[in-house]
Amino acid sequence: MQRIKVAHVLHTFLPVTENWIFNQLHYNDACDHLVISQFLKNESLFPVKTLYSACEGEFRQKIFKQISRMKIWPFQSFYNSIICKEMPHIIHGHFSTESCRVINVASQHKIPLVTTFYGLDVNKLPRRKYWKKKYASLFKTGSAFIVEGHHMANKLVEIGCDPQKINVIHIGIDIERIRKKLSRFRTDEPVFKILFIGLEREKKGAMDAARAFCGLLKSFPDAELHMVGEGKYRKQAQEYFKDNGCLSRVIFHGMVNVDRYHELLALCDVVLAPSCTAADGDTEGGAPVVCIEAQAAEKVVISTNHCDIPEIVLHQKGGLLCNEHDVDQLTRNLLLMAQNPQLRNRMGQQGYAHVQKNHSIEKQVTKITSIYRNIMENTNERS
Repeated sequence: MQRIKVAHVLHTFLPVTENWIFNQLHYNDACDHLVISQFLKNESLFPVKTLYSACEGEFRQKIFKQISRMKIWPFQSFYNSIICKEMPHIIHGHFSTESCRVINVASQHKIPLVTTFYGLDVNKLPRRKYWKKKYASLFKTGSAFIVEGHHMANKLVEIGCDPQKINVIHIGIDIERIRKKLSRFRTDEPVFKILFIGLEREKKGAMDAARAFCGLLKSFPDAELHMVGEGKYRKQAQEYFKDNGCLSRVIFHGMVNVDRYHELLALCDVVLAPSCTAADGDTEGGAPVVCIEAQAAEKVVISTNHCDIPEIVLHQKGGLLCNEHDVDQLTRNLLLMAQNPQLRNRMGQQGYAHVQKNHSIEKQVTKITSIYRNIMENTNERS
């Protein structure tokens, strides 16, 4: 069977928070992968055989980031030169913005273009006139579009994508890597430990998490909140905890690497992910990957009925869900888990079974490769 050469186009290769993209390459040995990015980050953590970057060096990256923010895309000749050199069978844009950057190059060389939408690009960007025009061209030119859940698929249809081109493929994770930490870092401490990820963007619900945790302490004082990440909501959360006398029960870890994150996941009892729609329309689009990884670690997810979360976290099985911004219910859900360790363990096992069935990286890459092959077969038939 012919091997498929795929050019993966990204804005930056690779933020730690987007490590699932690396998994799609690392675990797919049916394809030959090359990465084309504008900027580089953490490349030593995510090694790939063939990597091209337009902006190597800190100074060049700062200059080009300013240019790209003005919607002046200075990378067309760079993309074209790499595609001419490598001549891949498929170009795969990760986030619609990156596919929009290479539409002309893909059309010029008659190379099929696949796009994965991840969130921001399916809710916030389509509100803008500039991107509406870009999306119309992308939907017409693109061969296939991948989303992680049916909520996102419906949103894509609403903004003009042909439903026949949309493929729902759940995000896959390295389940075994997460589970290796469990036996090493499990503790029998009586403290009820909660893990929250994301202090940079409103959609993560940091302030709802803070309010729910302070509410929990009134009924269950032997609890501890671990917050991971940096951003403007860290200061707001710290001030709220201080004003409400809860700061001593909160640990801020800042940014952590993947291994440390997995350790914290193993040490916690539940994961709190109160995602919400931001004031500017930003949403998760699908579901936070932490909701999947938490269930792989048999941790109950306390979350909301936001976007594709109800498809990823089954209510009263792998987690407990409530409406966005319902802090009182978030607090009650936390209290229920704090007071019922046996129920927590049972639900954790149910969540793990769900992830095994639907979110293994091996299953995800098999489905993605199938899309590549179908496109190539259809392209060969037309030619």
